[in-house]
Amino acid sequence: MGACEILVRNLILGVGLVALAVLFSYVDALPSTERMIAKMSFATSATPPTTVAPAAPTAAPTTSLEAYKDLYAPSEVKCMITQSGRDGIGHQLEGKLSCIAMASFVGLDYIHKPFYTMQHVRDPAKMAAFFENFFGLSTQFRLLNSSTMKERRQVVPWVGKCWQNGWLRLVEKGNLTCKKDGQDLVSMDNCWDRMYCHGYMESGHWYKLVPHIHAAYFSSEKPDPQWTEGFAEQTWGPKVAVHIRRGDSGYQLKLSWYARQIESLRQRFRSEGKPPPLFRVQTDEEKVQNLIKAEPRLEASDIVLDGRSSSLELAIHRMIIADAFITSRSSLSMSMALIGNQSIVIMPNCYERTSLPHWTRAACDEK
Repeated sequence: MGACEILVRNLILGVGLVALAVLFSYVDALPSTERMIAKMSFATSATPPTTVAPAAPTAAPTTSLEAYKDLYAPSEVKCMITQSGRDGIGHQLEGKLSCIAMASFVGLDYIHKPFYTMQHVRDPAKMAAFFENFFGLSTQFRLLNSSTMKERRQVVPWVGKCWQNGWLRLVEKGNLTCKKDGQDLVSMDNCWDRMYCHGYMESGHWYKLVPHIHAAYFSSEKPDPQWTEGFAEQTWGPKVAVHIRRGDSGYQLKLSWYARQIESLRQRFRSEGKPPPLFRVQTDEEKVQNLIKAEPRLEASDIVLDGRSSSLELAIHRMIIADAFITSRSSLSMSMALIGNQSIVIMPNCYERTSLPHWTRAACDEK
């Protein structure tokens, strides 16, 4: 090998080593979350929660832009999606959470469009504004800018129809191209057709997003949960929230299903040597005595039923921060389980949603 060739080879090697040194210096200088993403971008495993219930963050939530960069690093122009709907708070919230998840998973930008109306409430605009502040998603995700972004409505397959490839799945597979111009904003009622299909929930990816969702939720003041109100004065153990959906729902579960899950948790905590659990039933039933008449096992010293006269925000907060959560077959329940990330979640197996790895699916009663 000639002297010139040796000189060129050494020069190339030297440039490469310098480039690597600069790269690692840049990565180490990134904020902690970005550094983790940069160094572990190919990691696919996720660990279920080990804590009993979510706690308020010790530090104030980061600004929207900082959190946005952390969650979707490295920053670049991507296809943008948002959720927009007019249904009840449960439906809309589950829709937004699903689109947040799919944007992160598929590699899109989630743009937050605030709640602006909702059904099943007396004052839609007022309650929409209230829950926009209550859940705090605008503190963690970039807001829609109507002067620079143009919404383009996209119809999606209904949840559970996994054989139908919707817009998200087609983009993910490369069968459809979306615009990366910072202006085109694909607006959907929800992203359930991808979130509850093709193994997303089972992958555990959602656990990576929970810290951002918690930071958003605890960015505003929350009500005192008043866990022991209505119970005898004694030492109570795990706090269990039970959501019994009645009202306008066409997917009601038999009350015997809830009674069976309550008894199962009683036995579980007893076998673990814990103090007796308390069960707070959150329901939209106007006359809670109707539930007891239909299912006498719901009348017990360790059960309190909170009906429609209780505030919705208090019921929501209890479900989110509970040690264990027994869900109904409803979007509100799914939203509470996703946000709360409670250590124990029991959901009906007859619901057309898939579940996170640490959740338990319980067989539904036959009709």
